[in-house]
Amino acid sequence: MNKKCQYCDAFKWNDETAGMCCSSGKVPLPLLGEPEEPLKTLLLSVTNVSKQFLRKIRKYNSCFQMISFGVDKVIRMPGISPTFTVQGQIYHQIGSLFPEGNDQHKFLQVYFMGDEQNEVNRRCQYIEGVERETVLKIQQMLHSHNVLLKIFKSAIDNWPSDSYKVVIHTNRTPRGEHERRYNAPMVNEVAVLVTGEPCSPRDIVLRAHDNMLQPIADTHKFYDALQYPLIFSKGEPGYHFNIPVVNPTTEQPITSKKVSCMDFYAYYMML
Repeated sequence: MNKKCQYCDAFKWNDETAGMCCSSGKVPLPLLGEPEEPLKTLLLSVTNVSKQFLRKIRKYNSCFQMISFGVDKVIRMPGISPTFTVQGQIYHQIGSLFPEGNDQHKFLQVYFMGDEQNEVNRRCQYIEGVERETVLKIQQMLHSHNVLLKIFKSAIDNWPSDSYKVVIHTNRTPRGEHERRYNAPMVNEVAVLVTGEPCSPRDIVLRAHDNMLQPIADTHKFYDALQYPLIFSKGEPGYHFNIPVVNPTTEQPITSKKVSCMDFYAYYMML
């Protein structure tokens, strides 16, 4: 790689197009911050622990993801290889903050078990082949640094009754501020406690106890943080429909044009 983009400093091969990283300065997104320890060392080190983590990184992410995976229909393929074909729509769902009755804690609910060791036990119970000590350290990191988890915990601590709910807004930005200034979410753009206020169909609404699972749009700005907590470990917002393209000369947003999903992820992959 010997070509360097003049706008975002991404390196490319000679035959790669000039705008494949940041659309020639039109997609200047905020960089994801460095992960906290121990995740940074696990990603960059060459120790046996790190190598084991990287080989099974999808399993470790599954240990901590906060939403579930679902499909309309699964067709299991014959043979030794454990593969399957998805037919219809892929979707993700989120439940209540606490399980109903004697149900086991799942996904987001595991974070609120109230006991660190029970939490680790539950994660290692439903995801086989992960190292308990590694799970414990990542778990402690997320509890300390993930803004979404902090907001959920604060809501639980101040929950006046089961009629209240936490709303994760799909497209809220503090008034007068530009969208791309924010890496980690701000409290007033993520969650509020409401009793009977109407919510957008694309907002994520969390209740204390509820038998219903709510589908989550993959274009919700916090979908990535809920599904990929080892990438967006601090609860940073991901892609959504309202990220404006920027004029590369003036660096001012062009409100009539929006960054596409492909351009969003291409930017982060190239950097």
